[in-house]
Amino acid sequence: MKRYLGIGVVVTCLVFAGYIVAAAATMKELNAAKNSLNNTQWTITLKPMFGKGASEADVISFVNGELVSRNLQNAGYQAAGFTVRIKDEETVTWNTMQKDDAGNMVFWTGDIKNGVMKGVMSKHDKRGRAYDFSFISQ
Repeated sequence: MKRYLGIGVVVTCLVFAGYIVAAAATMKELNAAKNSLNNTQWTITLKPMFGKGASEADVISFVNGELVSRNLQNAGYQAAGFTVRIKDEETVTWNTMQKDDAGNMVFWTGDIKNGVMKGVMSKHDKRGRAYDFSFISQ
């Protein structure tokens, strides 16, 4: 019985060590993806997803680990840290949330594939109304 218990402990340790190595490789890939976005600037076109409305140009920048939208910065929104995820070998996904002092929020998510960024920006005012936009880089 003790022999089987010892084998179980060894197998568990090996599985856990493999998990740690895999997690370290994943963290390395995620850090590399985040670093590749840092200090980049993207000109995007925002289009309302529902209803009528004009398209709007914006410039988003990833600076010092934060996203800055030129339009939203001019409207009082603060820069915000962003997270990345590796969707597949060709696609990096990022997301963040920005706030202004009045309690309004903007949620961003974007995919970058083959040098093109596409995504969704969702503005939520403090009254609970949401305004959704799709965007694509130029």
